[in-house]
Amino acid sequence: GNVLGGIKAAGIGRIQAIPWNGLYLIGTTDIRFDGDLNAVRASDAEVDYLLKETNRVFPAADLARDDIHYAYAGVRPLPRRERGPESSISRKHIIRKNRRIARGLISIIGGKLTTYRNLAEQTVDRLGKVLGRKLPDCRTQETLLPGAYRIEEARDRLTAMDDLSVTDVERLLGLYGGRSIELAKLADGESCSLLEAEVLFAIREEMARTLADIVHRRLMIGFDADQRRAKYEKIASVAAAEFAWDDAERDAQLRALIAYSDSLGV
Repeated sequence: GNVLGGIKAAGIGRIQAIPWNGLYLIGTTDIRFDGDLNAVRASDAEVDYLLKETNRVFPAADLARDDIHYAYAGVRPLPRRERGPESSISRKHIIRKNRRIARGLISIIGGKLTTYRNLAEQTVDRLGKVLGRKLPDCRTQETLLPGAYRIEEARDRLTAMDDLSVTDVERLLGLYGGRSIELAKLADGESCSLLEAEVLFAIREEMARTLADIVHRRLMIGFDADQRRAKYEKIASVAAAEFAWDDAERDAQLRALIAYSDSLGV
């Protein structure tokens, strides 16, 4: 679990304290998990462990539970290993050609988001060998990530908008980069606020399907200290109009969002 600021995944005995989103993200733990992936949450034991270790490594911090805004957890996929400590399981990914079960299928075991482009390149190269095909050179090292362009133009465009603070501008640039230009155009075209444009962008361009998707996994405002709860009603109204939800579905989505946000408390 990560305390915020943990993730069920990376190294008991080590504490990582990262300045993030105006707060400190503290992690991580490393615990075997076999439960429902939709119900992954940081446990009390994980929170207590991270607090204890943080205060041991940084005595001046003197943190208590009241200092934690929320905690979250995720599950890292690792190669199956029945015995031994979780910390001893390899973090390297494995690309395996299945020979008995699902013959002809290439399986990716392990891996993580931070190495996904390298993993994708290796996997496609492996497929080329299996199929006996000469593939074109991989372009991933020269291909920019989404939003990694026209940053100063985006800054100028956002700064010129009357209702944005310096903090708002920096959040948008950090989250969208050059795509902030498209957000500003969307706000102009729809005659709406930038927050409303972010909701529409999340739905139309980033495949968000629920309010929890929008708040916690796209706009990232769910990771603010107050989880931006004052904005939930407005976000729900914009999403309901875009999805053509009736009142019952809108209310159900809002209840699910609040329940999810509540579940991150410690």
